[in-house]
Amino acid sequence: MLIVVVAFVVLRRHVTAFALGVGVVILGFETNLLAESRMALPEVPSAFASLAAFLVLVLARPTKWSAFLAGVLAAVALSLKGTTGFVILIFPFIILFCPDDGSLRARIPRAAAFLAGLLSVTGAGLASAYMLGLTNLQGLANAVKLFLYFATPTDPYSIISRFFDSPELEARNLMLLGAWFCSWFW
Repeated sequence: MLIVVVAFVVLRRHVTAFALGVGVVILGFETNLLAESRMALPEVPSAFASLAAFLVLVLARPTKWSAFLAGVLAAVALSLKGTTGFVILIFPFIILFCPDDGSLRARIPRAAAFLAGLLSVTGAGLASAYMLGLTNLQGLANAVKLFLYFATPTDPYSIISRFFDSPELEARNLMLLGAWFCSWFW
């Protein structure tokens, strides 16, 4: 619920009312996060840290320090749930391809600052865990192998059928998908 409120309060001055309403409704009805996820407990704080990193990237002044802070927040999200990395991979591209933030020459150092914040905190955390004996090199290698397994592409049927596995999800997700498509036109 906190994520929905933060998204609404922060984005209400930056997007149209209809698009914001559709986005908040979709976030509000996304009960799969808690009802069907095996790992619901780390999902919510990780999603909140990812949202904070995204908001710093798109709403803060476009400086290297704000990008570095967004990288640190992304590292926090990644430390809470490793699969957040798939979303975090998009953030440097948001910096690079957002034309409102100046020339490409100004955006490249911002993307580098984001990656510096992300990698420095992630590296420091992994090194600390290793030195404290909380993990070993074999455990880190297994985590990388598992992450790469998640990154393998799947067939289109599996991607689409995931959202329509049960009768309850089928009707609700079709309506939300239609509302989302309609929001593109308004």
